[in-house]
Amino acid sequence: MKPLLMYIFSKVFTKVKSKTVLSLLFVFLSAVLSAFLDALTVTAVLISVTVGFYGFGTVDFKQLGGDTLEQFQGFLRSLIMHGVVGTALGGVCTLVGEPQNLLIGEKMGWDFIEFFFRMAPVTIPVLGAGLLTTVLLEKTKWFGYGDKLPEEARAIIEAYTEEADKNRKQIDKSTI
Repeated sequence: MKPLLMYIFSKVFTKVKSKTVLSLLFVFLSAVLSAFLDALTVTAVLISVTVGFYGFGTVDFKQLGGDTLEQFQGFLRSLIMHGVVGTALGGVCTLVGEPQNLLIGEKMGWDFIEFFFRMAPVTIPVLGAGLLTTVLLEKTKWFGYGDKLPEEARAIIEAYTEEADKNRKQIDKSTI
């Protein structure tokens, strides 16, 4: 599973050039996933993929060194934080998104759909505010956000995806 996730994230990192769009994508996708999965599960996936970016087998990002490595680490840190915030925003939207929602739904007698629609007047604007905050943080670079993917790191990731594309078998291609 990890090689598949690494491949998908590598493709996303190389195809989406705008850090703001990439950050919004992380928040939104994490929110959608955590609406149906536990937030810790989604966070664990984000962390495992991020850790994977420190070594693609023979390629090691620590070779970047200095400011470039720090910028790459800042890039990854901010994406994880955006993803974690997304899990919190999405988890409150559905009955199964957070454990306490099950208790609320049971006490109120709400099913999945009713819970979503009754909570939407609060949860949807909060999700929108979270997305706007993501844009604000990326544009202003407050609190360590806003680091872009360094070109040297992009080149390493692109080389990895090209190599992965060459080595993929038909069964691998059918899993995406």
